[in-house]
Amino acid sequence: MSSREMRLALVFACLGAVLLSAAAALAAGPLKGAKYTGMIVHREQTISLKVSASGKSVSLNVPFAPLYCEGGATGARQITKPATISSNGSFQGTISYEFIPTHEITAKLLVKGKFSGHTVSGSARSEFPHAPQCNGSSAFSAKAGAGAARVATVALHVSSRSWEVGQGNNVHSVPAGGTLKYCSTEPATGLTPVIAYTHAPVGKSYQITLVGPAAEGTIRAGVRVRFSKASGRIDNTYAVPSFPHRGPEGLAGGSYTYSLLIGGKTATSFKLTLDPQQGLCGG
Repeated sequence: MSSREMRLALVFACLGAVLLSAAAALAAGPLKGAKYTGMIVHREQTISLKVSASGKSVSLNVPFAPLYCEGGATGARQITKPATISSNGSFQGTISYEFIPTHEITAKLLVKGKFSGHTVSGSARSEFPHAPQCNGSSAFSAKAGAGAARVATVALHVSSRSWEVGQGNNVHSVPAGGTLKYCSTEPATGLTPVIAYTHAPVGKSYQITLVGPAAEGTIRAGVRVRFSKASGRIDNTYAVPSFPHRGPEGLAGGSYTYSLLIGGKTATSFKLTLDPQQGLCGG
């Protein structure tokens, strides 16, 4: 090989290295202005990440912090701020979940990840200050423009919404948004929100949450299942008091909120107020 050919080969080799480095640099960061949608592995919790137009920050959205136990409840409102994206595509952000009636932070989700072009992956750690046994961490991954986790809520038609409240041997049916007044010495002992629906996206996942007063019982929340039929009832979310060392005090009075989410979007949400009153107990 002549000296001229050697010089040309060296030039092309250097040029190739520069192009590879540039490509790697582009792949390392996020797509500016893109929305990434995916799942947290534990309980297949939806996560979405919206990158700013400048590509320097990302806004996080997770409907609720995944639970690593069977009890507990999460807050209804997310509190967060955009997380800074470093030059290598990594970021770290926190979502706090506020229980609206008392403005108490009931859970936090610590999200760490790294963008690589059209994909992002990392970990999400749930922390529950009042229920540390429910803490846990799981991996997540998401893709830009991923539509699989986004399901239009218009695909679901809710025909009726109501509550079934257990009180001793009785079950009271209360319309959505209603109030149940009852004798305070005869507490409510069970709570089931009921939805009748049609035109469901069969096979698609949905999530349900039940948020209530920070009572001494347990509230099952964060359930994730799939639509198995095009119409029917959703009634597998419940609140059950658990008092292993105490008497049957029952559910606390106050406002309870049920939410159904599809693809991270709220399809329906409704409330119930439990109002125990001493004046209804008779003589």
